[in-house]
Amino acid sequence: MRIDPEKYRVLLNAKACEAVNGLRSRGRIAMENSAEEIEQILLKHEREFTMLAIDRDTQMLRQIRSALERLEDGMFGVCEECGREIPGKRVDALPWAQRCVKCQEATDRAASASTFRPLQVAA
Repeated sequence: MRIDPEKYRVLLNAKACEAVNGLRSRGRIAMENSAEEIEQILLKHEREFTMLAIDRDTQMLRQIRSALERLEDGMFGVCEECGREIPGKRVDALPWAQRCVKCQEATDRAASASTFRPLQVAA
């Protein structure tokens, strides 16, 4: 696949600005309290949701910056695991992708296996 560096540089920089603006627009996380128990629960869930969104945007920004570095290093579009070329359709869909589909699936399976622990019942 022939990569047009300028096309992806523009695209990644635009996506990075989008992520930064998303982080800025959330402002500070308000630590509000309420006398009503149901309101306390709702406020807690709002804070948790905001924290998850901030974490997601921060991770996205890291991935985008990493992709920009790979673009400068000439390693953009190359799987970090196996070293093979990442298919063009994947790069077009996820310009910050670090792995080919096969290696990403293996990474995802390993991550889910390490977080899932079946319930063990004592006999």
